[in-house]
Amino acid sequence: FQELFQGLGAELPGLTRSLLQLSKVVTSLTFFVLTPLCLFIICILYSQFYATKSGRLIIDKLILKIPLFGELILRSEMASMSDTLSTLVNSGIPIIDSLEKCIVASGNQVIKNTLTKSIIMVNQGQALSYSFNTSKAIPRLFISMVKIGEETGSLPFMLDNLSNFYKREVEETVSALTKAMEPAVIFVVAGIVGTIVIGLYLPMFSLLEQI
Repeated sequence: FQELFQGLGAELPGLTRSLLQLSKVVTSLTFFVLTPLCLFIICILYSQFYATKSGRLIIDKLILKIPLFGELILRSEMASMSDTLSTLVNSGIPIIDSLEKCIVASGNQVIKNTLTKSIIMVNQGQALSYSFNTSKAIPRLFISMVKIGEETGSLPFMLDNLSNFYKREVEETVSALTKAMEPAVIFVVAGIVGTIVIGLYLPMFSLLEQI
């Protein structure tokens, strides 16, 4: 394309030039060498940062703030916590020991810190719902249901209901995300293919105008 257009004293359209330049970069030896190396270095740095308690806390906080996916992860954590607490409390295990088991089962440092703080406050004589209320991560619904369970003496029953509720919420959220991603993927693929097609046909129209 470039030689033909130069012979006619014309220039390639900007989109076509960009695609050709991108093609040269992607197919170059430098790209094949540097890209895996950069990805490897990034993965190593990420794993080292995430291995620290402060790094894990920062990343897990950011994860919970991701639109849609953050809500999904939080609901999954609540479902797991409710299920674990309900099973253990029903088995006659003290609430402190049950919370410690929840810390082990949790995969998010924000939730782990919340549970650790709750253990300290419960040991000091505070209600479980009050200890959860001091955290911004725990949903208000969860706190309200735990409080009702404590006041009515039916905490295991409330926790079991919360577990079922959040499990359904997780299933519905996953289903909604799956349905939402299908048109998004189609749109992105169509955009990429359309850009390439336009980039290929623009020079032909420009060439016809020059002739």
